[in-house]
Amino acid sequence: MEEGGPPVSMIQAQVDGYGVEIERTFFLGNIPEKAKKPFEVMFNARSLAYDLLKPGVVMSEIDKKVRKFINEQGYGDFLLHRTGHGLGITGHEAPFIAEGYDHELEPNMLISIEPGIYIPNIGGFRHSDTVLITEDGYMKLTKAPEELEDLIILII
Repeated sequence: MEEGGPPVSMIQAQVDGYGVEIERTFFLGNIPEKAKKPFEVMFNARSLAYDLLKPGVVMSEIDKKVRKFINEQGYGDFLLHRTGHGLGITGHEAPFIAEGYDHELEPNMLISIEPGIYIPNIGGFRHSDTVLITEDGYMKLTKAPEELEDLIILII
């Protein structure tokens, strides 16, 4: 890891036999100027995904809208994976918030939301949380810093 960064840090665990995860992009000592715009695009793509979460929404449509947004911001070449995935006994499993996965969100589904941008020689930009789909929306089950200024790890 280098000063500035950003590295993406991931924690995966099992809770009562089921997978959960939380991931964050952190900065070491400072936020490099070249990292600010891709972080903002990732953060806004993530917000867009959250705005779309509710029962009845087709999962591929969420991914399509998030990808379109990232493409429009000029970072489409730096997408490496889907917007999210299911969490179950194996951790990463269906349902998938992904292109071609045309199933609807349903109450009690446990998913991740994690659009990511990965730029060679700059870094990775991804926040992931464990999310429960509720009767009328969602509940984020993991809690960690999210805003840019809260993600700096001091170097002593």
